[in-house]
Amino acid sequence: MNELLAFPESHGLAAENDAFPYELREKLVGGKKRTYRAIFTIEGAEIRVLTIRRAAQRAITPDDA
Repeated sequence: MNELLAFPESHGLAAENDAFPYELREKLVGGKKRTYRAIFTIEGAEIRVLTIRRAAQRAITPDDA
C-alpha cells in the first residue's frame, strides 16, 4: 500500500464514482490475483479508505460509505 500513500491519484476512479458526491478511487490488492478492492477518497493531504471488499462483491452505495 506504499504506492497508495505516495501516489493516491494514480489509481483509477471506482466504478461507483458517479453515485457519490465526492471522488471515489480504487486500488486492487490481495497478492497475485488482486481479489480485493480498496475503495478510498482523497481529502486534502488525507487518504480515507472507506472499505475493502472482495472484487466479486456488489458495488458500494453512498449508504454503505
